[in-house]
Amino acid sequence: MIRKFFVSCVILALIGFGILYLVAKTGLVRVQVFTAMAYALPTPERTVESGTAVEQEMEKQLVATLQSKLSAGTFTDADATLVFSEGTLTTSLRSAIAQGAQEVFVQDSAQVVILQSGEVELYLPFTGNEQNSALLLRVAPTAKDGGLAFDVTRVQVGQLFVPAWLQFAVQWPLDKLVSQLNDFLDAYVSVQNVTLQEGSVTLDGTMTLDLKTLIKTE
Repeated sequence: MIRKFFVSCVILALIGFGILYLVAKTGLVRVQVFTAMAYALPTPERTVESGTAVEQEMEKQLVATLQSKLSAGTFTDADATLVFSEGTLTTSLRSAIAQGAQEVFVQDSAQVVILQSGEVELYLPFTGNEQNSALLLRVAPTAKDGGLAFDVTRVQVGQLFVPAWLQFAVQWPLDKLVSQLNDFLDAYVSVQNVTLQEGSVTLDGTMTLDLKTLIKTE
């Protein structure tokens, strides 16, 4: 009887230690002893400086595409190619945080990194966190129904990697944001293909913006 009780106590203690260790790895709260063992400052793949906003960059490139087609007398289609740097995407991410997530993430430190692996890394430091913890998301973008779709490939909170079966908790709000992004893109271009190379993303598609409106933005 005593032996069973002792074994039960050991098992419960191990479970408790395991939970405290996992919580400490997130960096969301400081856990005495465990934080020193389990937590280290999460860092992005590299530092990215902000650039031109996506809206400005998109209109600039579409106008240049239109003018090139007209001057060459080759305006027989509405094909367009848009290239966005990770600096441009970083600026738009920070703007999105400023519009509704400042209480959760640090706007000026958030950034987007485009990796050689064909993934996009979002680095989102938590506001008011003593350990300077952050949420790091890796997503794989694809073209879908004239817009974009993002599949979550990795979720990291502090130093804790979230298992795949729990990543739906991030996928749902991400899909909501992507839906808003697609509403914006739909006014300019129908996306047919997405290509990633380190530092930039290329969207191939067809222009949907009224040409008169596009010319007036120049």
